[in-house]
Amino acid sequence: MASKTNDPAAHANDIASRRDEVLSSIASATSRIKDVLTYSSAYLVFIAMVEVLTVHVVLSLPLNPAPVVVGLVTFSVYAGDRVADADSDALSTPERSAFVTRHREAL
Repeated sequence: MASKTNDPAAHANDIASRRDEVLSSIASATSRIKDVLTYSSAYLVFIAMVEVLTVHVVLSLPLNPAPVVVGLVTFSVYAGDRVADADSDALSTPERSAFVTRHREAL
């Protein structure tokens, strides 16, 4: 009787099972990252920072903390709006409202 570690079929099943677990974990993480970027307005922060950096480059301005400041202000305005309007947004955007309510303290 062969041990389980020497059985090629059992080894293949273990590999397939582990692969499915990894793929499921990656899909779950991707979904959570998408939710964070979309519902927390992090993508808007990124866009605002890139716009300010673009202006710096086009106008040959020296680098300064302006992109970071714009990013922080953008995040605070949008996050504050999302938190304040979570109850009224429940009808129009229930997924975003649920996310904001769930992560209110972090935002």
